[in-house]
Amino acid sequence: MVRIAFLIAIIAGLGMGGCATGPTTTGTTTVEQPYMLDAGDQLRVVIYEQPELTNIYRVEQAGHISMPLIGDIPARGLTTPEIEVAIASRLRATYLRNPDVAVEI
Repeated sequence: MVRIAFLIAIIAGLGMGGCATGPTTTGTTTVEQPYMLDAGDQLRVVIYEQPELTNIYRVEQAGHISMPLIGDIPARGLTTPEIEVAIASRLRATYLRNPDVAVEI
């Protein structure tokens, strides 16, 4: 009876382990999964040489950030490098010739 309970606990633990996020192990290699932005995340967006645009922005419930001059930018499900590209593209299309953007969570 104790062995059956022990086996059930092990099987349940293995099943729950698949639900966790974070490092994934494949054979002998561990692969880090990039963090995907979601509602409530605070992002420090730095636009070099543009202090009026550099600020801390929150990913809203709708999944976007709202920035002056360029409006709403979709953020949910993106990584920080992807949101950097999205912000730089929008700035390049509307406001700056060659924007240099950095984003930190």
